Amino acid sequence: MATIVELKNVKKEDILRDPAQFSEQFFSNGVLGFRGLNLGRWDFVEVIWALGFNDAPPHFYDNPGKATPEEPYDHSIQPNCLWMDEDFKPRFESMWNGVGTGGAVPEAGDFYYPGIDEPTRQTFMFWYMDDLYKEHLLRVKSINMHTYTAPPTTGGLGFVDMAQAYLDLPDKWKEGLQEARKLEKQVVWLPEGQLQHPHLVFQDHWFLGHKILMTQGFNSDCEPPFHWDMETVGSFTEEQIQEVNVWTFNYQCDPRNQQWWDWEQGDLLVYDAQQLAVAWSAGFGLGELMFDSLHYNGGYEEDLRGHAPSTGHDPREDFALDPPYEVKPYVVPEGHEYHG
Repeated sequence: MATIVELKNVKKEDILRDPAQFSEQFFSNGVLGFRGLNLGRWDFVEVIWALGFNDAPPHFYDNPGKATPEEPYDHSIQPNCLWMDEDFKPRFESMWNGVGTGGAVPEAGDFYYPGIDEPTRQTFMFWYMDDLYKEHLLRVKSINMHTYTAPPTTGGLGFVDMAQAYLDLPDKWKEGLQEARKLEKQVVWLPEGQLQHPHLVFQDHWFLGHKILMTQGFNSDCEPPFHWDMETVGSFTEEQIQEVNVWTFNYQCDPRNQQWWDWEQGDLLVYDAQQLAVAWSAGFGLGELMFDSLHYNGGYEEDLRGHAPSTGHDPREDFALDPPYEVKPYVVPEGHEYHG
């Protein structure tokens, strides 16, 4: 099972001196948490590149370390794998507008899911897997928590190991659904034409090769982008696939399968985004939690790392990994109560 490794008193220089040591710990455990590293944005880029989990080398970024109020960073030409100053503002605004919450943001506390005896944390964002619908699945995500003024333990990042979930599946599903695929279908909260890629539901880990259950559950339905292609599931019926979906939901909601990282100011967290489902715990306010993140996808490295800035062509123009778009407001699926 994936395990959070908490590393204290590590400095940027320690990582740059021997990045292989830390990369090996990452692949052995799945999550590396560096306490109080307090990296600047460009130090963050440099460190994650050294670890091997950044699609774009440091010289691809705009004017690192030289911005002034008169000449700010040109965010429009940053590689799309760098997301800056994330604070969940669109989600707060949806909640304030009453989308599924009656205008209230969930508060910290215990939450009991039906059929599960032990409480789990109330979530601000319920369990999901990053970029599950995309052709190039997210491999590693790195978060530099440069601002954290929230109450302790709020805004925590939770993990559920979906490789362990695959191992824990009933044998009849593991054996009978090896060819099952996602349905190529419009993702409901994205602009027209943004389709779910028809990935196998049981994916091989991009580096280690073991199987992962690449899905997430709902309690009583199977909304996009979580539909399965029924032509790929053999003799299984829709009702039986629904059972897999409910099993996944309950697996992720079970606190015995969860691990949590509680943030402190200046933490750096690197996690296996292909293998781990994640959730964010409730109880923080807008502006109390702000971070930069780097997204390491599959399918881009050969092209991106081959560009040479000396050619006169600005390689940053080629970073159309995921063109920017406006995400539609979150809507609670019919029949559900809001649960983060």
